[in-house]
Amino acid sequence: MKMIKNLVSLSIMGFSYVHVNAAQINANLNLTSGLASAGQQLIKAKKDDVIYLKVKSNESGELHLHAYQLEIKVSENEVKDVSFKAFATGRFTFEWHPNKVNNSKQMHHKEPLATLEVFPQ
Repeated sequence: MKMIKNLVSLSIMGFSYVHVNAAQINANLNLTSGLASAGQQLIKAKKDDVIYLKVKSNESGELHLHAYQLEIKVSENEVKDVSFKAFATGRFTFEWHPNKVNNSKQMHHKEPLATLEVFPQ
């Protein structure tokens, strides 16, 4: 019985340790014609951090972070706030998909506008 109590205590302590080390990461993506402002192309976090992202664009469209299955619909000049947990480690790209597309093949998957880097704890 004492062994079970110790295991439960260790489990709780381990969970608390992960929770205490998680950080809050605040990031902004200000988009102009589908391009991020200077200095906003890289967001760094550690696994289990919570990322608070503020997105604004001069045109309406969707911001995608495919690995996280995150799709953020943004209207022209609207500010969108979204938060998510950094659950996977690696480098993940944000892509912008504008609503007004002259040639869907040309504009659907432009170059990534920003990258999320998530490191192990």
